[in-house]
Amino acid sequence: MPVASVQASEVSGVLDSHGRDAKVLSLDCFDTLIWRNTHQPADVFADIRFEGVSPATRIAAERRSRLRNRMAGLDPEVSIEEIHSQINPDHEKARCAVNEELDAEIRHCFAFRPTVDLIRRAKERKLTVIIVSDTYFDESQLRKLIGCVAGAEVLSMIDRIFCSREYGVPKAAGLFKHVLKALKCRADTVLHVGDNKIADHDAPMQLGIRGLHMRQFDDRLQRQLRLESVASTLLDPEIGHTRPALQPHRAPLSAFWPASGVPSERFGFGVLGPLMHGFCKWLLDEAAQIERDYGKTPRLAFLMRDGHLPELAFRSLPGADRYPVARVEISRFTARAASMRSRQDVVDVLSNFATQKNLHPVGNQLLLTPEETAKIVSRASKAPTPIHAFAEEVLKSKILRQVLDRSQGFADRLTKHFLQQVAPIEGDIVLFVDLGYSGSVQTAIAPVLEERLGIKVLGRYLLSLETPGWHQDRKGFLGPDLFDNRALRFLTSYIAILEQFSTISMGSVIRYTAEGEPIRGDSSSDDVQNAIRSAAQEACLDYIARATQAFHSPPRSLTTECYRQAAAGTLARLLLVPSEEEVSLFARLEHEVNMGTRSKIKLFDKASAERDLKRRGVFYVNRTERQFATAELSSVDLAIPFMLAVQKRFGLDLNGSDFHRKKISLPIMVAGEQGLSTAEINAFPTHEGYFVAAIPIGRRQFTVGVQFGKLFEWIQPEGVETISSADFASAVGQTNAVDVTASVLVEGMEAHTNGLYRCLNESSFMLIPPPETAKLPPAAVERSENFLLTVIFRPLAARPGVQIHAGTAEREERTEVV
Repeated sequence: MPVASVQASEVSGVLDSHGRDAKVLSLDCFDTLIWRNTHQPADVFADIRFEGVSPATRIAAERRSRLRNRMAGLDPEVSIEEIHSQINPDHEKARCAVNEELDAEIRHCFAFRPTVDLIRRAKERKLTVIIVSDTYFDESQLRKLIGCVAGAEVLSMIDRIFCSREYGVPKAAGLFKHVLKALKCRADTVLHVGDNKIADHDAPMQLGIRGLHMRQFDDRLQRQLRLESVASTLLDPEIGHTRPALQPHRAPLSAFWPASGVPSERFGFGVLGPLMHGFCKWLLDEAAQIERDYGKTPRLAFLMRDGHLPELAFRSLPGADRYPVARVEISRFTARAASMRSRQDVVDVLSNFATQKNLHPVGNQLLLTPEETAKIVSRASKAPTPIHAFAEEVLKSKILRQVLDRSQGFADRLTKHFLQQVAPIEGDIVLFVDLGYSGSVQTAIAPVLEERLGIKVLGRYLLSLETPGWHQDRKGFLGPDLFDNRALRFLTSYIAILEQFSTISMGSVIRYTAEGEPIRGDSSSDDVQNAIRSAAQEACLDYIARATQAFHSPPRSLTTECYRQAAAGTLARLLLVPSEEEVSLFARLEHEVNMGTRSKIKLFDKASAERDLKRRGVFYVNRTERQFATAELSSVDLAIPFMLAVQKRFGLDLNGSDFHRKKISLPIMVAGEQGLSTAEINAFPTHEGYFVAAIPIGRRQFTVGVQFGKLFEWIQPEGVETISSADFASAVGQTNAVDVTASVLVEGMEAHTNGLYRCLNESSFMLIPPPETAKLPPAAVERSENFLLTVIFRPLAARPGVQIHAGTAEREERTEVV
């Protein structure tokens, strides 16, 4: 049977497209006329405020009631009273629990405006309007609910209500027969609209009623909303237990989903829109609260570049025009450069570079000239810890005085820029607004501006980490008052993608003219990247303009806290499991470091991810500069980003060795000046059956032979890399690994297609000569560091008679597939 269907956004016009000669408009209730401000209906059960009632007990009680009725040969439909009597046998308690559930529904339900518009058009045409609902509520309870959430006018336009519990059958089992009998009308004069294909399309069509399936969401958007609920629960395990999974953006996404199908527009509308709308609604509330607390209207200073989209979004909100808004160009680099008023301030700036190996950016941050920096670096690089030696040189009186004097001059120019943009007067409250996260710009520059201008600087960020003193002068839309710091750290792990879509196409400020005009670095983003960003930002603003238009009247649960919870789920889903469409959209984007340099980092690389998984295992994500590891991993194996998310979210102390359930003791030969020796090296599993063995080669004086033939008949080598021991142990040093596969020789190993090798006998081996100095990182060579060879391979079949065990190989009379 062909399915007659309509998008929810088009439902107001179905009388013209499907029911020109209809006499009766029949509507399903829930998810057609009355929607919930939650992910799914059962989420409301988490907000029933009565002893003994929880989502688990409420669902189990309904299931038990229906089962008992079936076993007793009674009607399969049950009442809300029967359900609660399973939880509370006491009649009075059950009655109170029923009232509490109805109150919970009233808190979270609302009338979907396009369906209300359809009812109005039906009444204009003199049609009878009825509600036909599969529900455990009776007519009086459903009328109360509709009247409370849709209003008396809408309720007055509904002529009849048919509830399955009162007729003992659901729609799919015969409820429409009772409807036709009660109305005394022909089936072909009725148009029924609802969101369930079986109950609202197939069942009425079997009786000759025109059934119309209303589709709320397409499959892609349905999956997004479902995973947002999953992500919300990951952040806050109480969701679904004591708190419902709120999703105030479900209705506007359904009613106004972009018809263009352009990925950048869909992303901007479906992800950036709900996120920025919630953030700016919260920001508006915060500005009002600050005005009440301080008795002064705060000035909002949006920090460029990432404050670009938040500023546009804020200005678009009703009521935002009563607050002075300015765009201020202060970067981390310029804030720190202007912050050094004392020796301690310089120490504080230096502490941000404690793990820095390249010392030239440190000198740049301290406003030293390239020549001055080069002289200090030449001396400091010879020390065991170069950054400490660099700091010792800088803190000597002559250089320190230069740094302090230059910083004060820099602060003069930055202050002029701030005055031009914000125009504060003494005693004003200025709100720094940005994406967040630790408030480094505010921490550095607020004391300077407060001292010079006599103002108070506070911070309001989309995401704020739990840093020392955060509660004194900053808050986050998603902050420590809502989530523990482990959850917040998880959200910041891959936040660079949000920065890319919040920014503006211009270089980051690196200094100011004497008049306070910002001087920017080069903006190296290309036209394609700019076009993707602009389209997404325009769609984001379109969502904000429509965010409340799908509500006939907003649900009572549509509060600031609702927006915060929902936005957290939206952001966490994006960072955890971006869709295939989103990953394809993001593939062209690169991320600028924004520290007074021109450094850019690739957000993700799917090909490199597959390679790194094989060569290093899943924990390579802790040792890569790429900013959006989940995007590259989600296309490989969705289980991996979920595992990483759980580990990061709860701060679980896990490392690679915890996952090494098996290992291979790999025989090797080592040739050096002292002759030839043999040894065994453990090879650990990485991904998809690959193993990696790390073999020490000192200061590159050893040649290594890997005796694959002793263990295997067939293997698939992935590659050989060399890396210094220090970089191998470093969090990011593995990016310095050098591929030396091209120099490898094989003996007694026969090459086959797809990179497979057959070991012809037990003597077959792979020979790896010492790596050439020219191919290695110069700094590591200069420091005479020890090096490792990492050999990556996949064993396919063991040599006949050899069984591979954890850490050893033993003879056995059979062939073992590894």
